[in-house]
This record gives sequence, C-alpha cells and structure tokens, in this order.
Amino acid sequence: MTYGPLLWTIAEAGQRVQPNLDQYSVASIIRTFRIENRTEALPNAGGRRNVFIPEQENEMVNMVRANNAIRLRAL
Repeated sequence: MTYGPLLWTIAEAGQRVQPNLDQYSVASIIRTFRIENRTEALPNAGGRRNVFIPEQENEMVNMVRANNAIRLRAL
C-alpha cells in the first residue's frame, strides 16, 4: 500500500514521522483516520479513578523535590 503525495509505503511514512515508529502503528493510525476521521487518542473511558486531585499531586512532588530522601509515610 502507498500513502502520501509521494506515494510512500507505510514503513517510509513511519520513518518520516518518527524514526522508531513501527509500520503497524502507522497502519493503525491510518485505519483509525479512514474509519473515524480522527488522529487523536480517545479519552480514557475506564479504569481506576485518580486518588489525588492535581493540587495534592503537585504538593507531593514539591515535598519530594525539597527532600529527596523523604519516606512515603511522611507524605
């Protein structure tokens, strides 16, 4: 199969976008675009919810940055 204005193969298209991009990933992106007319990933629809709100996460990161030897119990 060939794609693009210069009729690239899937492998060549992947190499142009990102050197280590697998041809199967490129094929999946092209297939998704043709079927659903989108290139972005869908939002996460399931799984475990966040335990902490972003402000709490930022505060924990700041505490670790201030004291890298801090223990989890101290957080």
